[in-house]
Amino acid sequence: MPLAVEPCTDADIERVFDIISDTFQHTAPFIEALFPRHDTPKGREAGRNRLLEQKHTDPSIRFIKVVDTDTRQIIGQANWQVLEEIPTDESLEGDFWENENDKEFAQRLHDQYMIPRSRAIKTAGGKLLGRFQSPPALQGEWQRLIGNPI
Repeated sequence: MPLAVEPCTDADIERVFDIISDTFQHTAPFIEALFPRHDTPKGREAGRNRLLEQKHTDPSIRFIKVVDTDTRQIIGQANWQVLEEIPTDESLEGDFWENENDKEFAQRLHDQYMIPRSRAIKTAGGKLLGRFQSPPALQGEWQRLIGNPI
């Protein structure tokens, strides 16, 4: 069961989002707010599409996977952001939320994370490596074998 860390392909994003959803279930308010109803087929599809869009539109984001090299099964994931310059502040966009209150709640959670992060980026002069959106996630059976990194 040797493991390898590799970049994600577009085809991997479906599995990657499933791992995020299955790992955090309903225990992480940030994931819940940014990916509403991620445990439903419609929510999973929306989450996968958002990750794929980010992969194609934000060159600073690196999606990586952990693969069991014997089976080629993806067992874990992480999203890293490699910043070369100071990013602009962002608002959450999209129609993923059921109503404006849910979107406003997601924006406030997002801001609580992003405002201090933006300060740190500015202090570092824009050069920074950091996690993006979700913490690393590991498929359930591997959490029991390896230990949950969360």
